[in-house]
Amino acid sequence: MRTENHSKEIFKMLETELKAPKSKTQVVSVDLFFYDDYLVDDYDTRDGVLRVSNEHNSKRQGSMYDVWYTYDDQGKFLRGGIDLNKVGVSP
Repeated sequence: MRTENHSKEIFKMLETELKAPKSKTQVVSVDLFFYDDYLVDDYDTRDGVLRVSNEHNSKRQGSMYDVWYTYDDQGKFLRGGIDLNKVGVSP
């Protein structure tokens, strides 16, 4: 059984991989059921990437639906577009 600590360990491992190309911002989708992730796309503007991820996340219909997270070119978490405390995960 997966625990909250396991989720935190997975996201910690991902942090080193989540870096957009220089001067870009990226969206990464995280499958909360299978603990899998994939790159959605890299964007030129921060506003564009936040709008896209917020639109996707606002349409989620359950706590196990994929969540889109946004990261800058330094690997810094910008936003997940949802209240992360409600679903029990962290960036």
